[in-house]
Order: sequence, then structure tokens, then C-alpha cells
Amino acid sequence: MKRFIAILSLISIVFSLVSCNFYDLFFRSPDGLDIIETREIVLGEAVNSVVLKTRGGKKITVDYGSDFYDIYDKVGFWFESGKKYSFCAETNLESRGKAYVNINNYRLENTEFYEARAMKDGDDAVGSIEEYMYRIYLEDHSIESKNYSRFIYKDQKAFVGTEFNKGGSTVYSSEEYPLMPEIGSELNEMYAHTGYVRALANLTSFFKNYESSDTKYDYEQFVTREYKLYENYIVFKQTAPFLNIFTSIGQDPALIYAQISNSNYSITQEAYCNVKTGEIELIKVYGKTLWHTQEHTGQKLEIDMKIYVHDLNKTEYQYKLDNLINYVKENAEK
Repeated sequence: MKRFIAILSLISIVFSLVSCNFYDLFFRSPDGLDIIETREIVLGEAVNSVVLKTRGGKKITVDYGSDFYDIYDKVGFWFESGKKYSFCAETNLESRGKAYVNINNYRLENTEFYEARAMKDGDDAVGSIEEYMYRIYLEDHSIESKNYSRFIYKDQKAFVGTEFNKGGSTVYSSEEYPLMPEIGSELNEMYAHTGYVRALANLTSFFKNYESSDTKYDYEQFVTREYKLYENYIVFKQTAPFLNIFTSIGQDPALIYAQISNSNYSITQEAYCNVKTGEIELIKVYGKTLWHTQEHTGQKLEIDMKIYVHDLNKTEYQYKLDNLINYVKENAEK
């Protein structure tokens, strides 16, 4: 009986310690680099055919006689509401050097919330970046928006919050700190490292078909695709010289073709699709390519990135968002 009472007392003490700070224990933003949520992918045995549940809820049989895009287009990958995307990336951009980046991207209708950490190779200090964006168009065509951000690296800091609606606008800021990382600062460098990863994800067409309307220039000959079938997953794989081959109007196809055909770059994408749900649960991007957006266009980029896909935990999301908003408001000048 005494032993039973002692066990109950111990449980009571532990519960009181945990309950007083439950969310901080489970949902706090760590000071370190590792903030992401991974997931285990159990492929199962290799098979010759699988029954795949498509995005539309239909069940189809897939074997090795199927066309790559006939399968992929029935599942696909895009960033959607109600999901959390956890990025784990190692990057090496020609003008910036090597860095390690972890990002959680929470998505709900009309909102995006980024929680990011970055660390330069050879430096233990971790940059912390958090950005929340909300925008909605009302029935009277007016706009309601909220934006909150916080940037921290070593002793450098920047933060701002803005809210805009029909009643006017409110800005939360401090004269002591900038609204955004200052150009040329180490804090801005950390922000830039997370920006490469975000841009790659948001501005890249995953598993793009590079077929040209001009029969003289066959981009597809430089691209290889395959899929492998397992009990639990279909694994899509594509390797190309670049993530994006620019074929927009106004560009000289001969120059584009020459650049591609003489390239020694190779970038691979993989997607792991759960056959029972039809959802892609993991994306991998790895290899060497050319950066294709903004001021670093044309620079060599080496990357090894994984994107884990999860259903959004609204409690976790709301706790982290409240933490960001409260921080900005409490540190703003009253």
C-alpha cells in the first residue's frame, strides 16, 4: 500500500511539473538548428504492380507499363492548406558558401507561417527567422492583412508587426531595432540562406515536363525519369541539368539549348507517394544546378534537401504563432 501511495505521489509531482508548462515542453521553438518534424518512410517489398488511391479518391492499378506522368498527375505535389512542410537542407551557393537550414512551413487558408533556423558551416551560432503572413479579400473588395516577423542572430535582432483593415492600420515596431535584417549584416546573411530554400520550393515546378514546342530543340533528351513500385509507396525520380529550364517567350531557344547540352550540372528530385492515401509524404532534391531567381541567377548551387509533409497540428501552429505575435507586441514601443 505504501509503495502504491509513493508511486501516486511521484506521478502527481511529475504531472504538476509538466502541466505548468505543457506547451513549452512540446511546442517551443528550440534555440538550436533542429526544429523540424521528420517521418519514417517504410517502402515495403519491391513489387511489379500496386493499387494506388488517387487524389480524386479512385483506385487504379499501376505497373511498369504505365507512363510516368499518367501516374504522377493523379497524385502530384503542391503546397496546400492544412499541411505542415518540414524542410531539412544543406546548401552551398557560390557567393554565400555552405549552410544548414531547417524550416517548418505551416499553411492554412489565406495564411503562411515560416519558422526557420540557419547555421553557416564552421559556426555554431544559429539564426532564427519567423514570418507570418495573412491576407484576405473581403466582399466589398477591401483587403485585410496581418504580417508579423522576428529575426535573431547572435546579438543582432529585427522585428515588426503590421495589421491593416477597413478601420486603418497598426504598426508594431521599435526605434531600437530595424524592421528587417539590414543589408550586409550577418543577420541578413542568415535570412538569405533560408530564402534560397524557400524560393527553391515555391518557385520550382516539381517533376516538370521540359518538352519544347520547337521540334529543333529537344530538352527532354537531357532529362531522365523513372518510378519504382513498392508495397507501400511509389517512388518517382527525375534527373535534369537544371531545376527550371527557361523556355519563356522572348528567350533564344538556341542559346538555351546550347547551355543545357553543354552543362555538367545534374539535379535529382524524388517523391515518395503513399499508395493507400495518394499523398506524397516526402520530397528529396539533391545535386548541383544553377540558381534561377533573383540577384544570384546563374550562380552554382549545390543542395541536398528533404521536405517532409504532415497534416497541420492546429494547436502547435497556434501556440507558435501566438508566441511570435506576443513577442512583437511586447517589445514594440508603446
